[in-house]
Amino acid sequence: EELNLFLQLAIRLAEKNINPRYTLESGIPAIVKVAKTTEELNLFLELGTRLAEKGIDPRYTYEYGIPAIVRVVKTPDELESSLTFLGDLAIRLKEKGIDPRYTLESGIPAIVRVVKTPDELQFSLIFLEDLAIMLKEDGIDPCHNFTKDIPLMVEIIRTTKGLNKIILRDLAIKQLTA
Repeated sequence: EELNLFLQLAIRLAEKNINPRYTLESGIPAIVKVAKTTEELNLFLELGTRLAEKGIDPRYTYEYGIPAIVRVVKTPDELESSLTFLGDLAIRLKEKGIDPRYTLESGIPAIVRVVKTPDELQFSLIFLEDLAIMLKEDGIDPCHNFTKDIPLMVEIIRTTKGLNKIILRDLAIKQLTA
């Protein structure tokens, strides 16, 4: 079954003209490393195929998103729910014209250092998504914020509530100055 899923992923990447090199060189080894069972590996491959169907290279989901989520979830149901949420997040960002790479590469690994539950993770990711969309709508490239500012804020604010307060404050300031 894993071989079939792997082939489906490769086919979707080719159909969408996504170069599979980095997904194969670094993405696949990352998910193999964190998969505790073949069922988990299958879920990871299915998510990658789903993303590829939407024109999203799963490399960053594999390298950063999934390893971060695996550190937070405790049950198979939490894993499945979190993977679905992660895939939906990447797709929504892409649909808004935002490259999901930076949320996956910098935002999620930073956030996962302070969250303790899948619910806290999802709550924080909703704020990151809202922030990225708001910045994009204001003509600001959110990539810089996710590669520099979010990890820095997480280092300063070591609780999920603290991070969310900062994001809420920034959103409120943006709304007041609009």
